[in-house]
Amino acid sequence: MIAFESALSFAWRHWKAILGLGTVAVLLFLLANARGDARHWEKTAAQTQAAFDQTVAQYRIAAEAAAKLDAQNVLRVKDEQAAVTERIENEYQGKLATAADRYERLRAQAAAYSSGAGSADVSASRDATCLAYAGTDCEGLPALLKAAQDNTDQLVALQTWVRGQAAIEVDGR
Repeated sequence: MIAFESALSFAWRHWKAILGLGTVAVLLFLLANARGDARHWEKTAAQTQAAFDQTVAQYRIAAEAAAKLDAQNVLRVKDEQAAVTERIENEYQGKLATAADRYERLRAQAAAYSSGAGSADVSASRDATCLAYAGTDCEGLPALLKAAQDNTDQLVALQTWVRGQAAIEVDGR
């Protein structure tokens, strides 16, 4: 009990020093705790930055891959469009050549028919019929028929070309 009394007596005499030591001890504890919190938040910030950097890198890689796929798709679509155009154009040129041949044969037949023996009444009747149905004389009928055939062939070729272009998958699937 003497030790307790002497400790109490010592504390009573030096209470300011004991209070100062207690304050310093609390402040040291708080400082150590704050340093631990700071290390924790620095570590969290570093992890967040690393995750962000990784996300940006993956995005760039994905964007480059998508750009390459887009470029390949553009080349594929252009090639398919060119093939469709070439095929339709070749078919159209073939039809034009066939129509030109038929026109020449029809014109030759019409010339032979006109120069053939016949009465004037038949010739006038024939010209009247051509004029009534075609709006032109019989000599102009082959040219009118060729123009109509050319227009029809052109329209059919255009429709086929549009359907061929529309059938091309442009989204790369």
